[in-house]
Order: sequence, then C-alpha cells, then structure tokens
Amino acid sequence: MIRDFKITDELHIGYYTSLISSAFAMAQFVSGIPWGSLSDRIGRKPVVLMGLACTSLGVLLFGLSKSFAWAFATKIFSGAFASIYPPPISMYMYCVNLNLYFRMVTFGLGSIVGAALGGYLASPVEKYPDFFSNLGPIKEFLVEYPYFLPCFFATCLSTFCWFLGFFFMDETLYLKGKSDNEEQRPLMAAVETEEYSTFTESVAEGSENSNKNNGKKSFSEILTPPILAISLLYAVVAFQMLYFDELLPIWSATPKDAGGLGFESREIGTILSYAGSVMLFVQVFVLHRLTAIFGLFNLFQISLLSSALIYFALGLCRLLYQIPDLSGQANTKFWVWFGLIFCLTIKSLAQTIAITTSVILLNNSVTRFDTLGFINGFSQCCNAAMRALSPAVAGFIWSSAITSYWISLEIRAYISWGVLGVIGCITFFTGTRLNPLHYNQPHKVK
Repeated sequence: MIRDFKITDELHIGYYTSLISSAFAMAQFVSGIPWGSLSDRIGRKPVVLMGLACTSLGVLLFGLSKSFAWAFATKIFSGAFASIYPPPISMYMYCVNLNLYFRMVTFGLGSIVGAALGGYLASPVEKYPDFFSNLGPIKEFLVEYPYFLPCFFATCLSTFCWFLGFFFMDETLYLKGKSDNEEQRPLMAAVETEEYSTFTESVAEGSENSNKNNGKKSFSEILTPPILAISLLYAVVAFQMLYFDELLPIWSATPKDAGGLGFESREIGTILSYAGSVMLFVQVFVLHRLTAIFGLFNLFQISLLSSALIYFALGLCRLLYQIPDLSGQANTKFWVWFGLIFCLTIKSLAQTIAITTSVILLNNSVTRFDTLGFINGFSQCCNAAMRALSPAVAGFIWSSAITSYWISLEIRAYISWGVLGVIGCITFFTGTRLNPLHYNQPHKVK
C-alpha cells in the first residue's frame, strides 16, 4: 500500500509502514484507561459492542486509503477503539490460565484469517483478472481501491461478531440498582463455583487486611521487584514480537537486489498465515505438554533463548538463494522457503510460549488479590508502550541500514535481524536473573 502511495522510494517504505503500525498501537495505549473506566460505569457489554463497531468502521475506511494521511488517520481511529478488549483482567483471574489460553487460541485464528485476507485479496483485479473481467463497475472500483476487498471481508466478519455479541453476550459487571432482580443479574454476580468462592473470599480477606493498613499501599509495596521484573520482560517480549512482525513483511517484499527476498503479497500472506497456524497449534496441543515436562519458569527461559537464536538465523535465509534447488537450478526460492518454514516454526513456538508464560508468571508473582487489577493494568501499559515503539524502531533501523551504501549489501540486509537477535539475547540473560521462587506458584493473599 505504501508503495502505491508513491510518497517515497523503495528503500524508505519500511519507515512509513512502521509509522502507521505505531499510530495504531499508540492510540491503543492512550485510550486504554478511559475505556476501562467507562466499562466500570456503564458495563462491559456496551463498551465492547461500541468499540467493535467503531473498529470495524475504521478497517473499512482503511480500505479506501488513497494517501498516507488517510491511512494514518484511519489507523489512529481504529486503534483508539481497539483497546476495549481487556475489561479488568482481575475479574476472571481465578481461572487465568484457561482464559489466557483461550485468548491466545483466538489470536492465532485471527492471525491465520487476517494474513490470508491481506495476502490473497489485496489488488484482486491484478491477481484474478478472469474473475473480475465482466464485473464492470465493481472491477473499476477495485482497481481504484485495490486494498478495499480484504478490509471489506474483515468488516463483514467483525459485523457478524457484533451481532453475536449483541444477542448472546452476557454482561459480567453487576451494576447496583440496575440488576436487583436475581434472575437479571449478570454472570459474575451469580457464579457459585468452588474456585470463585475461594477467590472472592481471598479478595475479601485482602480487602480486610488492606483496611487494617488504612486501605492504602504505596507503589513500591504494590510493584515489588519481582512484579516489575516480569512486567518489563513481558513488555520487551512484546517489543520483539511486534518488531519481528513489522520487519518480516518489509524484508520479504523488498526486491532481492535491494536486500530483501523479493516476495509477492500472496507469498507474504502465506508466510504470515503459516506463522498463525503454528501459534494456534502450539496453544492447543503443545504448550500444556511442554509445561508439564519443563515447568512454567524453565519453559519461559527456554523460549527466550530460542527466540534470540532464531532471530539471528532468519536473517540468513536470504543467502539460501545461492544454493541450487533439487533440479540443479540456481537462484530459486526452494531453499529460501525451506529456511523460512523452519525458522517461522521455531519462532512461532517460542514467542507463543514466551507471551503466554510471562503473563501467567506475572500473576503468579502477585501477593495480594486486591492489587491484581492495578498490576495487570500496569503490565498492559508497558506492553502497549513497547508495541507502539517497536514498529517505528524496526522501520527506522531497516531504512537506515539498507541505505548505508558504504556497507556491503549482505551486511546491510542483515543488520535489522542482528539487532533483534542482540535484544533477544539481552532479554534471555535478564530472564536468567529472575528468582523462580517468586514465580513458580501463585502466592496466597497476605
């Protein structure tokens, strides 16, 4: 899309692409707390439905982009309404693992569908000329707006989800005075499972203890060193993940003679869909088995090390163009695809584990349930800040490195991956300094 705007040369496309991604994340960061406060006052369901409707509209408008300014503005609009997804995490932390696994499963599904829509439906008239040859005005419209079709399909999917939410989603926040009838009270007011009873008793005990201590705790008492450490590691893992996700399509789409792989949008969509498929597979079939074998804390450290190593390795895939394929032909994509599939498999496995386990370890380190909401809010703010920063950093490093002509092309093309690998190594060595006693088992309320 940035290439079609014709606002820059090929080597600086990554910089402008990263600005759009950063705008979305920064809007999420700024709007997260106001949306959370609103959901506390009017309920979760209306806020979720409002945000989903506005985000869908933003996606549709993004498909009508004809200039960088329009694309930038619609991304900010979408990001501002996309931060409604976490109505206080503490409301369901009594079963955090189940909820977190489910969130990551749906994230994996979204990665598969979203990447496929973007890769295969962008510029549809160019890709499928026979299908659109007799569609007249529709063909002309899609030629004028080549990125509208994937955004339209995404909007239709979001609209379908909105109706599902409207008719079938129950309110989980009990609003006093609005739901005094027992049969009309939201779900969280009526849950009577043993786990929930234990959780609420713990919260009550924590609140009682807080009252004994005048009900106030300083930031240093809430954000203990173990909590700060795992929160920052969680944020840096998110930074790496978004850096990677920003760099991979830019690097793949850049022509070979400019330091990239020279892939088409359809091939890039296939790569991203594959990565999403691995993420989904790991979450459903692999993660719990690996946790049973290695333990949560050890598995987190292994995932950090694996991520760092794979960052270094992925940048070398470009060199595989020099190896002849099985038929003896040189300069083909056969071994490049082989290297990409291998690296993306390990990367998706490691990053999925790192993100999931870091959140679980964070909640295991909490010593009082009555501070759980604040702590999760703090960690999400750190995460959002890194997600806003990482695309801009990735785009800047890529554009700066690839235009440093005094360096050989192969080194220039590798610098961005090398920087990510160094960040991954620093993250791993920092993770080895954590004390497992603070994270392996959830603490009781003090």
